[in-house]
Amino acid sequence: MEAIHKQLTLWTVLYLYCPFLNPIPKNKFLILLCKNPLLLFTINSEVSLYIQTKDKLWPTQVKIEATTHSFLSYDSWADFSSVIEDFSIEDIEKQILNDHSRIKGEINENKKSTIILAPKNIYGPIPFRKDVFQLRQTRNRLLTYIRPVSGNLISFLAPMESAHS
Repeated sequence: MEAIHKQLTLWTVLYLYCPFLNPIPKNKFLILLCKNPLLLFTINSEVSLYIQTKDKLWPTQVKIEATTHSFLSYDSWADFSSVIEDFSIEDIEKQILNDHSRIKGEINENKKSTIILAPKNIYGPIPFRKDVFQLRQTRNRLLTYIRPVSGNLISFLAPMESAHS
């Protein structure tokens, strides 16, 4: 398990079985942005209709091109509107122990800065609602846990933090 734990690093893309998905549990691509606390975000083949109709949520979707991410068969969308909280790190390690091919690769360098900016775009003069509160929590978690690991991205985050602290 120690070797698997070391492979789980910032920007790792995993292909995990997600029994919590409705209506049908299935395998999903997930981006790991932090192990403690665990921050996982989904990669979807399409942007959901719900998000397409919400102007404030569109910027939380980041296109991931198949041409620069060999683990994808077609262009997809990383969804940073919410954190997947249905796994523990132990759950992930067990799935990988049973099938090492569940570690698919890493987000490429050019896409990382776009991803870091995604939560910045979800704030503005919007009313307090549960979904907006969850988005703010997601942004704050990203800021808190990605920044120390990705020092070179601080310049992207500093304006966001001062504007929305």
